[in-house]
Amino acid sequence: MTRPALFLVEFGLVWATARAESVVPGKEWERIPAERAGYSTKRFDALRSYLATIETTAMMVVN
Repeated sequence: MTRPALFLVEFGLVWATARAESVVPGKEWERIPAERAGYSTKRFDALRSYLATIETTAMMVVN
């Protein structure tokens, strides 16, 4: 393999590795109390109760 081709292969491997490690969301998520994020646990509980009465399988909260 020529030197420029070897460089491109090495660069591609480094880039792919770095990209794979920066996938969001990651495997681990930080869990914090709702109040720490500016939300109310009491209101989340009410929302969960409501969601249990309708046809839904997921809930996402974006802060």
